[in-house]
Amino acid sequence: MSTNLQNQTISLNAQYCSPIEKEHNFVEYNLHSLYGYKQSEATYNYLLKDKNAKRPFILSRSTFPGSGKFTAHWTGDNWASWEYMRYSISGIMDMNMFGIPMVGANICGFFKTADEKINLDELCGRWH
Repeated sequence: MSTNLQNQTISLNAQYCSPIEKEHNFVEYNLHSLYGYKQSEATYNYLLKDKNAKRPFILSRSTFPGSGKFTAHWTGDNWASWEYMRYSISGIMDMNMFGIPMVGANICGFFKTADEKINLDELCGRWH
């Protein structure tokens, strides 16, 4: 199995031609998570209007600028390590700067490491 990400996903240089505005091409890099945004928006509107929810809670891994109005962001699976704890903190701060106020990571990590030097009690305590 190839470990080259370029061979396992769509190229960020891929271009889409709008069926309505044929003179405009859109680049995958700029629109990558737009589908997730539109799904979150539709779910939020459905819950708000059709189910009379006062404050719907939707959690998504796929976010796009403006998603903070409709959904919270989950940073994804991570490892139980000090390095990933640092990554989760910077990832959460980044999302806050991008206008997504409610963000979370898997506290203590989702995957356990084989590193026996890590004290999981201390790691989890500091992560909380």
